[in-house]
Amino acid sequence: MGFAVEDRLLILCSQVSISDETKREISSLLQGELDWEYILDASIKHGVAPLFYHGLRQATQAADINALVPGPIVTKLHTLLEGNRARNRRLYTVIKELFGAFEQRAYRRWSERYSVGPRSLSRRRFPPDGRH
Repeated sequence: MGFAVEDRLLILCSQVSISDETKREISSLLQGELDWEYILDASIKHGVAPLFYHGLRQATQAADINALVPGPIVTKLHTLLEGNRARNRRLYTVIKELFGAFEQRAYRRWSERYSVGPRSLSRRRFPPDGRH
């Protein structure tokens, strides 16, 4: 049992790095008639639209992607990619804030437990080999 051409294209393009052989297969698939609405919907449904677009751009770097893929599909995929990037930046910011809060909390607990504050740490001399 094989995959439909659209599903095959979705699978091949949804990779971080695409080999030359895979690029040739993608180029071959792009020459035929494709149901781009189905491909777009399936990529969104499976949560790989940004990855699919990234792979599609890798495979078509020598050609104009707009000549191979309908303009509205390219626009929608690009919008999804940019939305994903913005979401990732927000998540990284929240994670950074959480780690900062955990670090502060851990430092306070450690200093309370050992009665050591920033001033006493800055005056403490450690051996050159790093042991304390």
